[in-house]
Amino acid sequence: MKIRMKKLMRLIFILSVTLATNTVFAQPQINPRALNFGNVQVGESKDLSITISNNNSSDLIFTIRSISGPFIVTNDPGRLTLTANQSFVLQIRFSPTNRFDFSGSLIIDAIAPNQTTNEIPLSGSGFGPRMILSPNLVINFGDVDENSSTKRKVLVLNLPAPDPDLNAELKVDNITTSL
Repeated sequence: MKIRMKKLMRLIFILSVTLATNTVFAQPQINPRALNFGNVQVGESKDLSITISNNNSSDLIFTIRSISGPFIVTNDPGRLTLTANQSFVLQIRFSPTNRFDFSGSLIIDAIAPNQTTNEIPLSGSGFGPRMILSPNLVINFGDVDENSSTKRKVLVLNLPAPDPDLNAELKVDNITTSL
């Protein structure tokens, strides 16, 4: 009788271990898994969206932990609970500050029923005029008497981008100096 009881206990233990390892945790469904904003003119913005869905039978709680680069979440929900079969559309804005290829990431943390981290790669390129001043950004006016003026010439160039489709018009309305 003791031998059979040990075998039965071993069978129950093996069965419970197998069931525990096959448990599926609730995960948010995120679409798309990466955002590429393409070419955006410096000073302009472009918005794209990510849909976060809960296709599970239990509630899912998540937060936006961080976003990097010149990217922002325009409708950050803070801590959000998605019930079964509910979705939320997250709006991401790219606002390039100069002519550069930017990359960053969006971190979405699912907090309940279990902790998972989802990293969404973000990328985009800023394009626009490339202003060059000559002489080399320093203009020496020398000694100027009070209530008088002195003029200096400044050459302003808008250098072309390597890709002609990425060129932009440079407008100079006014150049002022200060002491």
